[in-house]
Amino acid sequence: MLSRRFCAKTVLGIHLVAATAAEIVALSAALLLLRRRDAANAKRVAQLDAVLVYPKRGYENAIYIHDDPRVWVCESGTVLESSPAYLAGLLVHEATHVAQWHRGIRRHSVSVEREAYRAQRRFLEKIGANDEVIWLNQQFKERWWVRGKGKVSQRSSNQVS
Repeated sequence: MLSRRFCAKTVLGIHLVAATAAEIVALSAALLLLRRRDAANAKRVAQLDAVLVYPKRGYENAIYIHDDPRVWVCESGTVLESSPAYLAGLLVHEATHVAQWHRGIRRHSVSVEREAYRAQRRFLEKIGANDEVIWLNQQFKERWWVRGKGKVSQRSSNQVS
């Protein structure tokens, strides 16, 4: 049982845990958008067991897939300052890393990140989230996944439903 200091909800079979109800609402909206607009990617994202929102107003995140459960941990800025479309695309990105792990890819590299970026971009293009695509392309050029390279920054906030 969770402490009263946390909010929790299960959406599409994924356990969501966060410090605020607003974070749960944002994640729920992204997951429901994903289910409504792209059933195939929603099924891939459902491989995640949980999403945990770390109560820090930053934008860092990490996927834990080495053992069960498969958990995505992100900071609250990522959730609260992203549009549902961008957040859904980010879930597609992380689900791609889960699929890579299941295919035996165990090392993080530019090609691994490029594949996840392309899946995220395809999803955003499919749903017409053009502002998010532009922002994502800029971020990819920054190589945010390389420690010490690039800068993780605020997410796009285009409204797509």
